[in-house]
Amino acid sequence: MKKTCYLFLLFSAFFLSVLSAQKTDKTAKLEKAIAAFERVDSTNPPPKGGIEFVGSSSIVKWKTLEKDFAGYPVFNRGFGGSSIIDSYNFADRIILPYSPKKIFFHAGDNDLSSG
Repeated sequence: MKKTCYLFLLFSAFFLSVLSAQKTDKTAKLEKAIAAFERVDSTNPPPKGGIEFVGSSSIVKWKTLEKDFAGYPVFNRGFGGSSIIDSYNFADRIILPYSPKKIFFHAGDNDLSSG
């Protein structure tokens, strides 16, 4: 019984360390994307009161956004690999500073794929 308990604890510790490492890698990747927005915005910020598109890779890959919404002050703040909670966690850096009039949000695919 003790041997089984020790094996369970060892497996659990290993599993949790792997999950933690994956989360750290993802957070570092997302942080780079957010920092890139901040660098660009420091010299060329999006319009205050514009229309912001934010979310995961579906937004990132929308390369014709400005053309598709010609005449509207749209801007893209998608960051690939993100989940719903990531958009929430980075909102103070990628949504709130812009005071958007409207926000179009698409995320959740990565939440579903991760279980």
